[in-house]
Amino acid sequence: MFAWKIWLRWLLAGALYYSGTLCLYRRLRRIGYPIILNYHRVLDPAAAENEAVPPGMYVRPQTFEKQLRYLAHHYRVVTMEELLAWRERAAPTRRPICVLTFDDGWSDNYEKALPLLRKYRLPATLFLSTSFIGTGQTPWFYRLGHVLRVLAEMPDETCAALRSNDRLKLPVPLSGWLAASSAERQRDIDAVIEELKKLPGAELESLVERLQQWLLLGGRPVDVNGTAMLNWQQVREMALSSVEIGSHGVTHMILTQIPPQAANVELQESKRCIEEQIERPVGGFSYPNGDYSDAVEALVRAAGYRYACTTQPGYVESRDNPFQLKRISVHDDITFSTALFACHIAGIFKLLSIRN
Repeated sequence: MFAWKIWLRWLLAGALYYSGTLCLYRRLRRIGYPIILNYHRVLDPAAAENEAVPPGMYVRPQTFEKQLRYLAHHYRVVTMEELLAWRERAAPTRRPICVLTFDDGWSDNYEKALPLLRKYRLPATLFLSTSFIGTGQTPWFYRLGHVLRVLAEMPDETCAALRSNDRLKLPVPLSGWLAASSAERQRDIDAVIEELKKLPGAELESLVERLQQWLLLGGRPVDVNGTAMLNWQQVREMALSSVEIGSHGVTHMILTQIPPQAANVELQESKRCIEEQIERPVGGFSYPNGDYSDAVEALVRAAGYRYACTTQPGYVESRDNPFQLKRISVHDDITFSTALFACHIAGIFKLLSIRN
């Protein structure tokens, strides 16, 4: 987001929040629908920079604590299973319901988020990509981000040589990105990752491996941080600490980009693995990248899940499809103050058409 827009949002949020206008707006609009918040990582800025974590993927511990304090005061924070029970009853509650969800299974969810959840005695729901838990492996998009970060800093002539290497079979978006200047490459890393997500899953995984191998042979090995993800001991401890565990697939492959048989394996194997490790039934699923279709939804239902979360923004209503639940994404650059956070989850900026 442009710097001027960030400060515009900050000034507006502060005026609305501290004047009491936001509170009045909530009452007049009767904002009482449940909300599901979507987090990924809780990191200090230095750690985020070192790991090349994009702004839309993390909140700082200080920010997260401010948000928990606000939610504890204004919302009834529950797990996804408790939210489902509310949907079945559709009963009014004294305070609106909120669910905290985390996607992927990052180790900082245990190291940074869990102590704060315990401090404020709040539950959460964690969706795991099981092939990365306790294996020293990291998701394809994490490795791809690190690869692109290295490539962005390489001389233009090296990038030109890479583009002309027919054996690597580079897709058009990546080839175009490599043709840009170093400054443009560094600026557009997130954008090219979004374009590459459109590739079939097997092709995407193969591309990341080919690029890693090319860099390794050139003496530029990519550090993919084998300690970035949770291990099963941490998961089991979280499961005993009011953290509900759900599935995010096995390999974080986008289910709409892989064959139905492969999607079925992602759904069934991840569920089986988690249930075996925590000795509890798993009823929830979070679509990797938020992408789903009617066919994918049917597979999720058939695999025995009771609900699934998307990344579509919005509130939860009792009549909503439980396999297309909306969530509100939370990250530090747009919710770093309590006022910004309160306005964000109340939908103020969407109402005023101030986009992220």
